[in-house]
Amino acid sequence: MLRCKPVQTPALLKQSASSKYQKVFDSRKRRVRGMWLRNGQYFANLAVADDLGRKTSRWVPLVGTTFTEAKADYDRLRVEREDDRLRPLGLSPTLQDYLDQVYTRQAEASGKRDSSIAKEASYLQRWAEKIGHLRLNKLRPHHLNRFLTDLADEDYSGRSINLFLIAIRALLKAALRDGYLKPPMPYVGLTWQRVDTKTRQLVTPAEIDQFCAVARQASKNGITFVDYLRLLQFSGARRSEALRLRWRDVNLTGGLLTIGAEGDAKNRQPRHVDLNPQLKALLTEMKTRRQPDSEWLFPSPQRGDKDASTKTFMESLRLTRKAAGVVCLACGKITVIADPSTVSACPACRSEQLECKAQLFSKKMQKFGFHDLRHHFISYAVMSGVDFMTVANWCGHQDGGILIGKVYGHLAEGHKKTQATRVSFGPPPVLVPATATSTQGEMDSTNCDEPCDAVGQPEQPNHELIAS
Repeated sequence: MLRCKPVQTPALLKQSASSKYQKVFDSRKRRVRGMWLRNGQYFANLAVADDLGRKTSRWVPLVGTTFTEAKADYDRLRVEREDDRLRPLGLSPTLQDYLDQVYTRQAEASGKRDSSIAKEASYLQRWAEKIGHLRLNKLRPHHLNRFLTDLADEDYSGRSINLFLIAIRALLKAALRDGYLKPPMPYVGLTWQRVDTKTRQLVTPAEIDQFCAVARQASKNGITFVDYLRLLQFSGARRSEALRLRWRDVNLTGGLLTIGAEGDAKNRQPRHVDLNPQLKALLTEMKTRRQPDSEWLFPSPQRGDKDASTKTFMESLRLTRKAAGVVCLACGKITVIADPSTVSACPACRSEQLECKAQLFSKKMQKFGFHDLRHHFISYAVMSGVDFMTVANWCGHQDGGILIGKVYGHLAEGHKKTQATRVSFGPPPVLVPATATSTQGEMDSTNCDEPCDAVGQPEQPNHELIAS
């Protein structure tokens, strides 16, 4: 009779000795409790408490290939556990998963404006496209630096590259708070791009008048767009703040314009702008053309049945900056037309003395933006003699006018030349007795012909300075 030896199934195969967790001994053959060796990798077996205080046993790979290195890392682990700052254990989420499942929800609940959240999300999505597959604890500075270098190769400006860096820093700081990362952070050592600060040229009232004249013709919403430009010019409001103004924020009787009444200003605090004559005249004229079915100063032309404000005037700004047309040399009227060569006479005075221009504006005005009107308002307020603190209150600065004096207080050349004429190099001040009751001896000492040095003389009378 033949006897067949039973075949051992894979489940019953003896496990390899190298795949088992083996005890670790030091150089004196003493057992190191909590340390194990498996397949040449050192591990620590730690009892870790979860959020509810329940302790579980976790296998944690140790850093180091030698016993000395692994033992040092094991000691650090034990200290971190005692100090309740234990490093993240287990698999860390990928950057894409953390962005989609955690950080986006945190941003929505952070109280940030929707526009700020959307802008930050656009930057982070670019990061996720490049390194979204990497786990957070595997991110290294060279991963971030490589992406920033690619942006520079794509001709992104230094300021834009810095915004990308700000966005990823915010995400990684949130991951650190959530326990998925441990210092040092991956962005440590990365340098900010240098951004050259350029002097902003002051736009004159004549240039703004010309821009508004072209804007009326270049944009289909020309009248509303010009009202918007004038409001920025005469109030110093930021572009988004002006778009959110309602008619209940306008007090023509009291002479006040309230900006950010709903807490939607940049610093989330409302402020009151005293109406200057130009601003009051503008708001009074705008009120005669107010849309009866809208509460907004600048209602959206596409609002339909729902009352909504205009989101932006950027398209009207671009059309105006690149407008082409003809200028009448006789009356000065500007006609905006796509093909200036088709105009043979001025529509106003019928003069044939015309100058055709493919670009109606100079390079300076081709770069004209909404913030230039804020600079215009502050500069002319300073040149009009308004104190810095009042201008700061109108503009929403909370530093008491320090920024106005340092940055926004640039003056027009004509104003500086006028101030220069006030500088006097006349005779210096002379010393006269402080009171008319001075003694004759004191008068004699004052009028003596011999020079004298009164420094350090305690008996000298008090004097005051008067202009000669």
